[in-house]
Amino acid sequence: MKKETEDGVIFREPYFNSKAKTITHPDMINILTSEAEEEILNKIADWISEGSNWVIDQILDHYLNIINYQPLRGGSYLELPKELRNSKKGLNNLKNEDNKCFLWCLVIKLNPQKVHPERITLKDKEFAKN
Repeated sequence: MKKETEDGVIFREPYFNSKAKTITHPDMINILTSEAEEEILNKIADWISEGSNWVIDQILDHYLNIINYQPLRGGSYLELPKELRNSKKGLNNLKNEDNKCFLWCLVIKLNPQKVHPERITLKDKEFAKN
């Protein structure tokens, strides 16, 4: 927002932010908040250098967004959306009850099945033992 007073003084309300940071351990909090602060201060310095005699009069608001981070993990079978369930398009979602998804992907790649490629057969389990 930009405002000009009667005596020609221009007031602007710029917004400055930093990139999102991922904190996976409590020891990282101080380091990453310092990095975020430095990013914002650099953006403010760049903004001030754009105009002639820009002065920061006051900071109107300051906030920190915190979101719980849940990293993706491998696991057992998850059903795909309907539009992705066509194995003829090259996507096979193997039905397994263990956490060996990567193993089964390799086995199916080496021993492709024409009928029900999403199923893990006894033949596949024997092949995986070798």
